[in-house]
Amino acid sequence: MKTIKSVLKTRRQGTRLIAAVFLLLAVSLQAAVITNITQLDSAAVFHFAIMSDNKGDSPSNSSHMQRCDTWVKNSGGIASAFVIGLGDHTVSTSSTNDPILRFIRNDSYWKTKFYPGIADGENQSFGGSQGAWGKGYHLFEYVDNFFGRSNVTFRPLTSDPDDRQVDYYAKVTVSGYNVHILNLHFADQYDGRMGGSNPFVEATQAYMQSKLEALAAAGKTDHDIIIVLAHSTGGDFVEQGNINSTRKDLLLCTADLCVSATTHRYGWWDRYKTYDNGNGAVSYNSGSVGHAGGHPDKPAEDGVQGYMELHVLENPPRMTIQYIKTELSSRTLHVGKYSDFNSYDSAKYGTPVIKQINGPWGVVDWNNLPLGTTGTNGASYVSQTVPTNMVAGTVSN
Repeated sequence: MKTIKSVLKTRRQGTRLIAAVFLLLAVSLQAAVITNITQLDSAAVFHFAIMSDNKGDSPSNSSHMQRCDTWVKNSGGIASAFVIGLGDHTVSTSSTNDPILRFIRNDSYWKTKFYPGIADGENQSFGGSQGAWGKGYHLFEYVDNFFGRSNVTFRPLTSDPDDRQVDYYAKVTVSGYNVHILNLHFADQYDGRMGGSNPFVEATQAYMQSKLEALAAAGKTDHDIIIVLAHSTGGDFVEQGNINSTRKDLLLCTADLCVSATTHRYGWWDRYKTYDNGNGAVSYNSGSVGHAGGHPDKPAEDGVQGYMELHVLENPPRMTIQYIKTELSSRTLHVGKYSDFNSYDSAKYGTPVIKQINGPWGVVDWNNLPLGTTGTNGASYVSQTVPTNMVAGTVSN
């Protein structure tokens, strides 16, 4: 069996070659000007969404969820391939009171395309308190045949009688790409029922390590996108999960994207950018659909309502990552830093990002996005109008 060190060495050798190929291809590709999000939809091989913290809301009682639902189902005439959730999808102490559950169970898109996460909100709804570790697993029963899906496998249960099926791996194949989803249970509160005081429990961390080792050892290509998600206690599971250095290195050098939630404040951090010589994972907070700025622990902080949207581009394989504001009446391209990210530490933290699969990442410049003459679906790039308020640099620090 390969060691973690040998797996990472192989990965790093591959990323150096991919980065060199990227530079050669970028020279030959046509630099497109993306002025609106439907152009990006047409240019992409496919796109998908990540959302969290809707707090029981559904399209029937929330304009934010209504827009989220409408837009993921019809993005410029193209539906999002799937939606990943990070938890706090429910909130009531009685699960039957949350409109989102009835909606998921009865909606043909959400009950088949949704990959939810379990957090403290689900534990509260199905277990009576936010600290009832793992009790929120019942949310999976509202998604069509989630326990029986051929592309979903759950962490094997330990001998602990309190253990629950809350950590899972899903492989979603779209247009020749494999999106590997590792959705892990890391709730705000923890009652200690799985031992120790760390809410990111050892069984979950060991499962994360084993899955990442297996994915890396199998030979991750630039058509394998690895996303690791965990709700967290303070908005960044990589920092707050008490993950040892070996596992953290494996995580940030193998995954392409790490996503946390809980603070309701969308953004990304550059503190992990040195991992894998700058080719490691981007670490995000997913924000909130309808409850941004309303976190009970930080009521004075600003927030922007919305969800994350990711577009996968070819030649070379890359993905753009942006925030779709559900405060707006129409789905809008995320350009620059939103003015209502006023308390962020740096202007760049609220900006859209482009991440090369197995390669570097930085702020995206919609005014200079290297693309081929036609997209995978045959869309042409003819716009030469330069938008205002653009962010300089195709990939910048």
